[in-house]
Amino acid sequence: MENLRVRLINIKDFDILSELCCLEENISYAQDIINNINVNITPKNFLSSFIIYNCSHDIIGKNHIDENLDLINTAKNMIFSETYSDLKKYVTKYCHLFEIWKKKDYKLIIDSLCHEFFQTNLSILNIPTNNIEKKMLLTCYRNKIVHYASKLVSSEDVCNILYNYSPLKYTHKELTTKYNKDFFTNLSYQFDSDNFIPFLDVIDFLCDFYITIQNKKIEHIKAIFNRGYFNDILHNNYNNDDIKFFSNKAFDLIKSVQIHDNNTLLEKYRYEVITNSTYLPDIIENIVNLTISLTNNIENMQKN
Repeated sequence: MENLRVRLINIKDFDILSELCCLEENISYAQDIINNINVNITPKNFLSSFIIYNCSHDIIGKNHIDENLDLINTAKNMIFSETYSDLKKYVTKYCHLFEIWKKKDYKLIIDSLCHEFFQTNLSILNIPTNNIEKKMLLTCYRNKIVHYASKLVSSEDVCNILYNYSPLKYTHKELTTKYNKDFFTNLSYQFDSDNFIPFLDVIDFLCDFYITIQNKKIEHIKAIFNRGYFNDILHNNYNNDDIKFFSNKAFDLIKSVQIHDNNTLLEKYRYEVITNSTYLPDIIENIVNLTISLTNNIENMQKN
């Protein structure tokens, strides 16, 4: 254990320490120790004790230190064990605690990375083609997320999890099948017959969709796609200004996330509303069409 302590104990940088834990020479040292104490642990998991102890804030998170003190202290005891007997005892305990941590806190880390990776891709999607500098900055940030994920100690391919992650609940094909021309023809008919339920159900869908991809704007999105608000004004009274206000807010939200090339169509829809084309079923159909197009863009983004 002394050789590994000399090599690793003073390394406090997460990236550097992670790279050192992947070096064949250090893996070989770890394997020799494991063979001597006869404990069922992989060399990488054994070496992870240095990361858990030296880089607790990076790997565990500063908000979760207290609840994982037993794991951190056990990693420390492993590292500073002077006898094989003590080392075996602490490694056995570390294996148990490490597995508990991975199942609980590790999932939070993966979920957080997946969300951040997806949001960064979404931001890149929204950048105008000629804004090369911003695209490069976000691409570098996205690469850092992947690099961080690649350093996590796991039996899973975390990078592959990132690349395949999508919070979307429906595919582009499912949405185009459901929200077709017949659907909106029926919605208009029901709307004109004072049956507003199909319309309100679409409001719910849009609210759920945009919260899913923009969960930092939950209250803002709920205020735009508000079933209760629409149920109230449709059964009582509303005017063109109400519809224009809603439409502008909805179009602004979509414009903030959709591919830049779709902005021309969006502004065409907005202009129609401004010039008093304020029939709600038509407006909601246009908003759904933009949403379906966004879904297609997201799916294509994930393929590249």
